[in-house]
Amino acid sequence: MKLKKELAGKKITVLGGARSGIAVAKLLHKSGAHVFVSDSASSDSKKDEINELRRTGIKYEFGQHSSIAHEAELVVLSPGIPVRSELVQSFLRRDIPVLSEIEIAYWFCESPIIAVTGSNGKTTTTTLIGEMLKKKYPQAIVAGNIGKAFSEYVDGSSPNNWAVIEVSSFQLETIDAFHPKQAVVLNFAPNHLNRYDGYEDYLKAKWRITKNLIKEDILIYNAADSKLSEWAEQIDCNIQGFHIKGVENHAAYYSNDTIFINDEKLAGTEAIKIKGKHNYMNVMAASLAALNAGVSREQICDCLLYTSPSPR
Repeated sequence: MKLKKELAGKKITVLGGARSGIAVAKLLHKSGAHVFVSDSASSDSKKDEINELRRTGIKYEFGQHSSIAHEAELVVLSPGIPVRSELVQSFLRRDIPVLSEIEIAYWFCESPIIAVTGSNGKTTTTTLIGEMLKKKYPQAIVAGNIGKAFSEYVDGSSPNNWAVIEVSSFQLETIDAFHPKQAVVLNFAPNHLNRYDGYEDYLKAKWRITKNLIKEDILIYNAADSKLSEWAEQIDCNIQGFHIKGVENHAAYYSNDTIFINDEKLAGTEAIKIKGKHNYMNVMAASLAALNAGVSREQICDCLLYTSPSPR
């Protein structure tokens, strides 16, 4: 992506020296940027991170955010630091871009992306999609809030592969060009409200996953959620709803202990390894995403069922 070509020689401060901060700092350092990691946590609690930064020659500070951190031309923000904090606002007032780790990693990713968000079920759904993808694409990337940071995988990405990443509202707050080919929104429920002005503000942060979708992209959403359905209808792309109650005009639905995808039976729930209606919703969302990526129904069922399906 052309944005990564503009990084060489740029002063970049990474705010937060946890897993994703270290990963994106190494990615940026490799691209020729002048990277500085700044974290308010004490150095005593960050010995492993310090050793990693020393090995790679990245400058850092712990226990403060000094004047050096404020010399940045670009800031990469840890999801643990609120955008409304005085620290972040001090950069924004000077028109210094503040972006998330997933935004930076996207600049380097060659693979089409499936991004998964929602108040509940993100990790389960992302894991399921990853298992399904790997049946057809053994090198598929599974990252984000699950396992390793997205930045740790992008060097191995390719256009012939897929990447599925779990993303939070905190990460989505500071995206710009981030553009998944498939966006999966599982549900909305009150969460992290201490971070937002209210529930609507939290929902809008989640909905930023759709910010850059175009007509050829796919939005998979929980059609049983009235707010999600209302917003989905306003997106000009291929929208695919899933519904927990047997509603046949949706791409996936659950009826009579059976999951249907595109009006064809996928599996009876008695044979599915994970139980509960919340998990059946996750299965529907994951199955749609995998099918859209070219994974066969047989391969999907191989991940879901106690016994592998018989070949046709």
